[in-house]
Amino acid sequence: MGGETDSTDEEGAVTGVLMAAEMAEQPQVLAGVLSRAGTDAEAIRAVLPEPLAGTMFLARGSSDNAAVFGRYLAELRSGRPAGLMAPSLYTRYHAAVDWSGFLVVALSQSGATPEIVRTCADLQAAGAVVTGLTNLPGSPLAQVVDQELLAAAGPERAVPATKTVTAQLALLVTVTSALAAARPRTGPPAAAARGPAPETGEATGAAGASGIGEADETGRAGGSRGTGGAGDLAGLPDAVAAVLDDPGPARRLAARWQGLDRLVVAGRGLAYAAALETALKIKETTGILAEGISTADLLHGPIATVYAGAPVLLIEGGGPADTDLADLRDLLAARGAEQAALPLPPGLPETAQVIAAVVRGQQLAASSPWPGAPTRTPRPTSARSPPPPEPGPAARTGRPAAPRTRLTWRLPPATEVTALPGFGGVLSGTRRERDSY
Repeated sequence: MGGETDSTDEEGAVTGVLMAAEMAEQPQVLAGVLSRAGTDAEAIRAVLPEPLAGTMFLARGSSDNAAVFGRYLAELRSGRPAGLMAPSLYTRYHAAVDWSGFLVVALSQSGATPEIVRTCADLQAAGAVVTGLTNLPGSPLAQVVDQELLAAAGPERAVPATKTVTAQLALLVTVTSALAAARPRTGPPAAAARGPAPETGEATGAAGASGIGEADETGRAGGSRGTGGAGDLAGLPDAVAAVLDDPGPARRLAARWQGLDRLVVAGRGLAYAAALETALKIKETTGILAEGISTADLLHGPIATVYAGAPVLLIEGGGPADTDLADLRDLLAARGAEQAALPLPPGLPETAQVIAAVVRGQQLAASSPWPGAPTRTPRPTSARSPPPPEPGPAARTGRPAAPRTRLTWRLPPATEVTALPGFGGVLSGTRRERDSY
């Protein structure tokens, strides 16, 4: 692993100092995105298919987590189906699909990920209108889309993407506000005519589920703290600045969880995207096996992986999907899990709160115990008998706890908590050498 300072060689070493610096730029970057929201929304409306059959999202890595956020908003706001695409269908299976009438939103931080660029070209040839969300102009992606929106976040050199992710999330609010403004206004939504949708897993929902109504001429949909239009993000730069100015909660949680070997991050609805992104950031910065999961899924079979003392981070999105958190908290308490949630600025609309939660997740990743030279100390167990059960549910049910390996992490001094070692040996060096997302 590298040192704790930035390299200035032409390859651009990736270190925690870079990550911290790019995190600090987010309020300014988000203010820029919001200043262009009106113009960007008009540009999207100008290319929307008529009628709109549906909206699909194409991405990899952190951009794919942002796409989950966009998928929820697009279906809620447009009243049309929305979903996530699998690039391998086109780059490996060479699928022949008619995409006439569909809007495809491609997200790529670099605009240069080969399979994203190639798939966009194939989708455009198959009849889709393709919009690209990327960071800087002049990328290969710009050559194969009908409309490009820019994060304009400046170069991002750290492997753990931060400022481009939150900028993408804000851009998705703009894109989907354009869908809401273009939505037909005659007759009730089909979902309302059918009545409430059943609770059948993740990524479901109908228009109105988060207080969404018709969009006005500005593209802002109705709703109090729901998922309205781009205007819901007006206070986001200040909220993100407030989170960045208050690293204490993330640092204290990292210290509390020193020595963990796995982590579950759970959220539902829009917050599911924040859970996925937080887990990815922790993987990238610490090497800890972190899994982002839907609260609804964790309430079922996967709860078996949560043993007594297991750490679970709960993401609160500030929307209707948070109602599941109460049930999950009770279940986690019964299993003796170490559950926690990080505080967020009060009173934010759901879209803004989820983006602020992503920033909290970045803070935790930057504050978490980082490997350095991890020492593995397996628990002693007999080859012919299982280990003794953990206290709590395992003891009550008589089920033995699964054998686990504990990792002991070396924490840096508090003054260097964001100065993580370079990630060159873990993630193949720099963004220039990787397929940047």
